[in-house]
Amino acid sequence: RARHEVVMFAMDLGCHALAEHPELAQQLLDDDVEITACSNSSVGLELADGITRGSQDDHAAVVGTSNRVVALT
Repeated sequence: RARHEVVMFAMDLGCHALAEHPELAQQLLDDDVEITACSNSSVGLELADGITRGSQDDHAAVVGTSNRVVALT
């Protein structure tokens, strides 16, 4: 299995999906996926421990330092 650093920034429905499926979020975290949720999109949501709340600055940092980017819009 190839080892790659995976970083995820979730917004809008992505934040809701992480909140609605905490077992999936925890599995991603256990697999060393770094997850940041948009703080505006995740207001009032309970997210798994280990998920960071961040801003578009965090999103830009992920995109700006990535070799490859997958965007699901």
